[in-house]
Amino acid sequence: MPLLINYQLSSNTGLRGEPVRGNAWILSLSGVDNFDELGLYCKSFTMPAYSSSPVEINHFNEKTKIAGAIDLAAVSVEINDILEPNLVEALYWWWTKIYDPITGEVGYASEYKKDGYISQFDSRGKPVRAYNLYGLWPTGFNPGSLDYTSFDPIPVSMELSCDRAVLVGPKGSADTKTNLHVVD
Repeated sequence: MPLLINYQLSSNTGLRGEPVRGNAWILSLSGVDNFDELGLYCKSFTMPAYSSSPVEINHFNEKTKIAGAIDLAAVSVEINDILEPNLVEALYWWWTKIYDPITGEVGYASEYKKDGYISQFDSRGKPVRAYNLYGLWPTGFNPGSLDYTSFDPIPVSMELSCDRAVLVGPKGSADTKTNLHVVD
């Protein structure tokens, strides 16, 4: 019997095997100036990754493991600095809601935690999936470095703590419970 190989990107295969590309996405942060739609300014974003540390339960001569506390790894975003809107200034003022370098005060979580979403699209711009991101706040802020020998945009990076990331798309138009965008 001959071996039949269905090549993933051959004609008449439809979407089967079509790769999701890593360069078709939009990040949005609600409540941070100039960050409603970061589309063109973002350079990179690490997707949310969950993990669970096992908890061992001893019983007689055996051990069994169950899921322990769930941890969501910090996500990082890198943005190309632009003149207008002033993204570095917006990120800096968000950072000062966590720690004010003038007074030494540390802010309240209700003031600095924000929600957002990341939407991914296919090569035609159609929504593929989206994650609603809850409880985002910067744990690190790097406004970039200057270099007389470079004409490249200045990459501004920020590491963000995230409480929850929920895969929501593609469905509906907007999630009314959280008032966050959900892809169509």
